[in-house]
Amino acid sequence: MSALGITAFFFPKNAESKHVVIDLMHMSRYQYPDYTTKLYESSMYATKSESRNVFVKQCRYYVTMKAAYHVLDAGVPGSFAECGCWRGQSAHMVATVLKDRKSDRRLFVFDSFEGGLSDKTDEDKDQMANVNPEYIRKEKESFSVTVEEVAENLKEFPFVSLHKGWIPEPFSVADDEKFAFVYLDLDLYEPIRDSLEFFYPRLADGGIIVIDDYAASFWPGVQKSVDEFLANNKTTFSLETIGNMVILK
Repeated sequence: MSALGITAFFFPKNAESKHVVIDLMHMSRYQYPDYTTKLYESSMYATKSESRNVFVKQCRYYVTMKAAYHVLDAGVPGSFAECGCWRGQSAHMVATVLKDRKSDRRLFVFDSFEGGLSDKTDEDKDQMANVNPEYIRKEKESFSVTVEEVAENLKEFPFVSLHKGWIPEPFSVADDEKFAFVYLDLDLYEPIRDSLEFFYPRLADGGIIVIDDYAASFWPGVQKSVDEFLANNKTTFSLETIGNMVILK
């Protein structure tokens, strides 16, 4: 977290951006790692997700949860959204944040709920990304889950709505929404690109988008898509953390 501290004091000069960075690194209100570990583990078990208690993944989820708390505490208006939920662990964590804050906001969850990942494009392939057809088939199947399974895992949160379809098809239900927080865990170039193009114009000022697996060698399309977006769009601030990219509008 020292890198975040350095960023907070030297970059950026914008006061709102500096406040976000300091809030992301602040640990007094929700003691890290105890608070995040408990939330991580309870959501992992509640959604029957992978049983690995991985520190790096905890770090990624820590930043995501802090970003969610930040927009709520800062009063940024709008709904919450997640794209790519698998069994619903991160959605369960975000929903717990909303419940903890006694928020009346909606959480939109978008996923294909069939067949796992969408097809890889050339942007998703390099020497570190396995392109063997059999490996890709097994990889897609490993992320396959039904909408009924996820609904069961998130049934304690009535404000969560599940929307089935390959991105960007299901986004039409949110055409008129404003968003405060968006979490993207889509792994591949095209769905990341399409999600950023849809949600960023609908993001309230001060809103945050967190993109998972940024700079991950086995998901090269994520960084390519995000870097292209940042090069072609004006943002208030963006920050690479451990396994994430955080974008502030």
